[in-house]
Amino acid sequence: MEPANVGAQATGYIRNKATNRCLENAYGGTVGHVFTAPCHYGSTQTWTWHTNPICCDTTWKTIVNLWSQECLDGNDSNDSVYTLSCNGGTYQKWRQGSDGRIEHALVSGWQYHSLDSNGAGSVYLQPNNSGNYQKWHY
Repeated sequence: MEPANVGAQATGYIRNKATNRCLENAYGGTVGHVFTAPCHYGSTQTWTWHTNPICCDTTWKTIVNLWSQECLDGNDSNDSVYTLSCNGGTYQKWRQGSDGRIEHALVSGWQYHSLDSNGAGSVYLQPNNSGNYQKWHY
């Protein structure tokens, strides 16, 4: 379920620049498993960027998976990325970098980590770097 008062901005696929694989969501118990896989452009690989119109800062958005209707979430204590029911929390806030990074707003001091991946399909948070595993086409 989407958080209240959230409007859609853009819907599409999120493809990693280094691997050419798409961000995907699958249920894995109480949280949704997030990984990259060869692009098939189905609903498990379709994401919508949402802006909260109540907040004065429209830079930070939530990213909702079409299939699960859950928000992309991250944890700064173990750098994990997963989906959860949308709750509007800071762990579900992301912004699009001009260089293709997808930055995460971590609660502790608003430190910037970015969505990162590897050739095996794992997805996680890492401090910003200039590598293509942190660059995404969306």
